[in-house]
Amino acid sequence: MPTTDQLAHTAARWWADLLARPTAHRTLSDAERADPANGPVEMAEMLADLTQPTYDDAAVEAFYRALRQRLVTAIERPYGVELHVDYSPEGLLADALDEAVQAGGILSGLPWKTSMYIRDGRIRANIGYGSTLADVPLCNEEAPCSPNP
Repeated sequence: MPTTDQLAHTAARWWADLLARPTAHRTLSDAERADPANGPVEMAEMLADLTQPTYDDAAVEAFYRALRQRLVTAIERPYGVELHVDYSPEGLLADALDEAVQAGGILSGLPWKTSMYIRDGRIRANIGYGSTLADVPLCNEEAPCSPNP
């Protein structure tokens, strides 16, 4: 069973990597994208992509440290941890982002419709609407974190 610190490190690094390397916003499935009525949503996605902030390495590391600190405590809860970005970060993510870079909301730089679940020594996550949850490989000093897709 992984340690709380290893889970917190892996999860915080996963989110920090997303912040460091902006990902396109996707809120529609392929079928919904084919419907002309969803044109305004596609326009909102394009505008969000164009206005994504970029953060320097110091800001990304400050976010990593702020989130990791919060996760160490949260992971101990018996019901696990859920981290979400709907159109803006929620809960622990919003708090860590605000502490680290005083930015949040819809222009946070984190991809919309992204979730992570930490429970029973396992981390599962998905990036974007309709994507499948996948296991996030644990990482530490000996096994560096894999970059997000």
